[in-house]
Amino acid sequence: MIYEFQCKACNTIFEVRASLAEKEKGLKPQCPGCNSGDTHQIVTTFAMGDSTPDFSSYSPSEHSHGGSSCSSCSSGSCGSCGH
Repeated sequence: MIYEFQCKACNTIFEVRASLAEKEKGLKPQCPGCNSGDTHQIVTTFAMGDSTPDFSSYSPSEHSHGGSSCSSCSSGSCGSCGH
C-alpha cells in the first residue's frame, strides 16, 4: 500500500510504500527533503478511497422520458431499468 506523510520540519509531502503488517507495527519514515524523522501520516482521498459518485458523464437528456419510454432501454415502462 502507499501512504502519504508530511514532514513537520519542512512541510514536504512524500509517499511511503509499506505492507499492512509494516503499517500496523508503526511507520516512522524520514523526510526525503531534510532527513527529519518528525513526520506524520496525512489522510488523502486516495488513502481513504472515494465513495463520492462521479456524475461528470451524466446527461439529463439521456434519461429524459419524453412521455413514452426511457431512452436508456427499449422498455415502454421505466420500472424495468429504474430510470
